[in-house]
Amino acid sequence: MVTVALSNKNTESKYHHAVIDMVTGKCVLDDKHQVDKKELFNLGFHHPLIIEQTKKTAGNVYYYEYNGIDGLLQCARYVYSSLLQAGNPAECNFKISPSSFFEPPRVPESIYLSIDSQKHAQECISTEQLEQIVAHISGYPFTFLEGMIIDEEFTMQDLPKSVDGDSLYTGDIELLALLKAPFNSERFELRYISPGMGFGVFTREVIKKGENIFFYGGVKKNGNTHDVENVSYAFDSKLDCLKMFIDAREYGNIARFVNHAPNPGAKNKLKQKGFLLEANVNTTSNYLNGIEVVVFTANKDISKGEQLLVDYGSKYFKAGSMNRFKLNGKLSMKIFKNKKQKQLADIRVMANHGVQKAQQYLLFRMLAIVAAVAVLMGILKWSDLLFR
Repeated sequence: MVTVALSNKNTESKYHHAVIDMVTGKCVLDDKHQVDKKELFNLGFHHPLIIEQTKKTAGNVYYYEYNGIDGLLQCARYVYSSLLQAGNPAECNFKISPSSFFEPPRVPESIYLSIDSQKHAQECISTEQLEQIVAHISGYPFTFLEGMIIDEEFTMQDLPKSVDGDSLYTGDIELLALLKAPFNSERFELRYISPGMGFGVFTREVIKKGENIFFYGGVKKNGNTHDVENVSYAFDSKLDCLKMFIDAREYGNIARFVNHAPNPGAKNKLKQKGFLLEANVNTTSNYLNGIEVVVFTANKDISKGEQLLVDYGSKYFKAGSMNRFKLNGKLSMKIFKNKKQKQLADIRVMANHGVQKAQQYLLFRMLAIVAAVAVLMGILKWSDLLFR
C-alpha cells in the first residue's frame, strides 16, 4: 500500500487534509470521512498534484524524460500524479531517464593532484586523466559527474509506503543554486593516500564553519531494485520520495573521494582519544521537490591544507575494517601486507596516464636503484682486488 497526504490549497473549503490510498483510490478526510479520489475536486479540495498533466504509453508504461536538473526535480510529481490518475496504479511501470538533449552541469577541466598525502599538489591533471586513473586502479569505469542522474525503472511497489504530497512542491533556493553552481576546482585538491583507500580531498583555502562545501553527485537508484549494502559509494535514502539512494561508484564528483574519520565525541574512538583525526565535515539530507540531496557542510573552521573527513557511520564498516587517520594525517592501520608494491603499482598507473610527479618519482627511483647497483658492483670489484 502507498498513501499520499495532501493539504487543501482552497482555504474556503471545510476540508484541510486528505490521505489517499493509491491502490483503492479511497481518500480519508479530516473528519475521517472516506470518499473516492475522483470526488475530491467536487468537494472543493484543490492541490496541484491532482491536476498535473501526465501521458501514458501502451502497456501501462509511463515514460518521463528530462533535459536538466530542473526537469529531474519534477519527476516525482509526474510519478505520483500518474498514480492518482491511473485506473490500476498497481500495474503502472515507470521509466525515468535523461533525454537526448540532456546537459549535465559542466565538469571542471582539470583537478589538482598530489601523489603524496603529505605534500601540496603542484600540478593539475585533466578530468579525463583522473577518470582513467580511477578506472584503472579500481577496476571499473568511472566518469566525473557534477549533479545527479536518474535512469531507472520501477513500479509502485518500489516506492515508500507513505509520502507527503506537499513536499513534491517545496524546495530551497540556496540549495538549488549550490546544485547548479559550477564546481570551483581551485578550492580543492586530491592527494593519493594509500592502496585501497586511494585518494583524499584536501583544501587549498580556508573553509568557514557552517559553509555548504559541495553536494554528493552520482546516480539515483531505487533501493528495492539494487542492493545498497554492496554499493561502496552509496548514501542510503532516508526520506527520498522515490526511495532512491545516491550511488557515486561509477559516476560521481569530488565528494566521493572524501574519506572517513569519526565524529567528535564518537564512542568508537574514545580509547584512542587525541590520537585520531576527527571528522571536520557533516552530511545532511536535504530535499528538493521530495528528491533527496546530500550536502557536505563544515562543522568547524577548516584550515588550508587540511583533509576533508566525514563520519561514514558504523553501518558502513564491517568488524575490524575501519581505517583511521593519525593526527599527522597518516593511516593508523595497515591495509595491505604488500603495501609498498601495491603503492608502486598505483604510482605507475598515474605515471602512465601523464601525472608528471609520478613519472619523476619513478625516474628518481630507477636512478637510485642504478646508483645503488653501481656502488655495490664497485664494492664487489674492490673486494675482489683486495683478496687476490
